[in-house]
Amino acid sequence: MMWIPRGSRRLFAIVGAVFAMALPAYGQSVPNWNVTLPAHPGTSTQKVTIAAGVLSVDRVFPQNVVHVSVPLKNVVTISQPYLYKNGWLIDLKLGKKAMMVNTLNVGMVDRTPTDEVSLLFLNRVDAAQARAYLMKRLPK
Repeated sequence: MMWIPRGSRRLFAIVGAVFAMALPAYGQSVPNWNVTLPAHPGTSTQKVTIAAGVLSVDRVFPQNVVHVSVPLKNVVTISQPYLYKNGWLIDLKLGKKAMMVNTLNVGMVDRTPTDEVSLLFLNRVDAAQARAYLMKRLPK
């Protein structure tokens, strides 16, 4: 076993602790995956998660909740960010349709096949970061 001076051990411990704290923070900040984001401030929220190669989007409105899950391997193209009303969208074109589930507060459920999923962001920078993040994760 190699001998490491006491001061160096302390330095390695500090560097390791900083690195361990920075990685989760980086993963959450670009582009804020696995958190709830405002979709339309004051009217709805959008929660985007990526786990085990599946992108899930939940949009909560006052009168309904919309959910769609898409395996990343089914994403064919991702559009450049574009302005739509008060937010920025990126569209994910799917090679195989996914089921969009719309649950209304009155108890009705609508299941609609879709071949395109949109993600909404409050500014262009977040939308561009999200697009770049997803492009890196798509299977080649």
